[in-house]
Amino acid sequence: MLKVSLIVATLGERPEDLSALLQSLITQVNFISEIIIVDQNPDRHRIPNLLAQFRDALPILHTRSEPGLSRARNQGLPFAKGKLVAFPDDDCLYSPGLLEWVADWFESNVEYDILAVGVRDPAGVPSGNRWPHGSCEIKPLNAFRTTFSSSLFLFTDLAQSAQFDVQLGVGSGTPYGSGEETDYILRLLHMNARGRFDRTRHVIHPRRDMLSGCASQSRAQAYGFGMGHVLRINSLRGLWMSFLAYNCARAGLVLLRGNLEGARLCLKQTQGLWNGFLAASSNDSIASFDTVTPLQYHGPATSTPNPPHSSQTRVSQHLTSPAQAAVGSSAGIHSNSDLAKSHVGSSMGKWQ
Repeated sequence: MLKVSLIVATLGERPEDLSALLQSLITQVNFISEIIIVDQNPDRHRIPNLLAQFRDALPILHTRSEPGLSRARNQGLPFAKGKLVAFPDDDCLYSPGLLEWVADWFESNVEYDILAVGVRDPAGVPSGNRWPHGSCEIKPLNAFRTTFSSSLFLFTDLAQSAQFDVQLGVGSGTPYGSGEETDYILRLLHMNARGRFDRTRHVIHPRRDMLSGCASQSRAQAYGFGMGHVLRINSLRGLWMSFLAYNCARAGLVLLRGNLEGARLCLKQTQGLWNGFLAASSNDSIASFDTVTPLQYHGPATSTPNPPHSSQTRVSQHLTSPAQAAVGSSAGIHSNSDLAKSHVGSSMGKWQ
């Protein structure tokens, strides 16, 4: 039976959301290898106190990282021991039976390395990956509409062959406020991995798009800036132009419906999309990483990443992307085996 390692990055600002996520996982524990909570809260006791409530119900590991969503995921990846790995946001929920369905899906679709399920908000409205088709192959031209971090599942050995670009995403300290998961998947596709989008099952996540009523102009611009940057560094100029045209058309349609603020948000995202693409210099690499700092914790070091799954042999023979070659190079980037020497606090209890 395939088990899933779940890497959850959290600032701990909404403890009730993190608690709800963990609660949604209790009935699916038989399909969980471990839940790796990557804590970025300044208070080193706040998240451990919350996790203590689930000590006997879930196999939880706790570690810390510097700010940034991509840094948190890079910190958690070396500790994943399940055959599959996923990256749920701390404000999402896994629908009942999801992990069993995912495990069965990979057992039945051995030709695939990556799965993206659907995303819906609590009311059932599509949220996140709003691709019009119910299922399709994940390709560079549709990756921005089929991949969403909370919806992704992939083989752990493949996931550990690359890192998230720390210049991208929330908390990165750059203008690039989105796109880290899409860039990550695009690089894995360049390594000859195969991905499938299938909305038969879904995760639950609040809507935060431009017309949801939850977005600000700064968020819209940062989101567009990140998209533009990812499109540039992955050489997707034609797709960038189509997104510009789509956003302008959407702004006009929203304005005709009398939604002035919605039109402003669409145009702010378009501005970010334009500037993000043009701001990327010709010297940009496919990915930019920094060292995941080994931190001292109260628990023992975990083991090194698990050996490749048998169905991954085909992909592992072709891991030759620039990002793969960069890991462990003279640029000062640490390999994942080095990162696994970090220490992590364990709340595994009876699960060890």
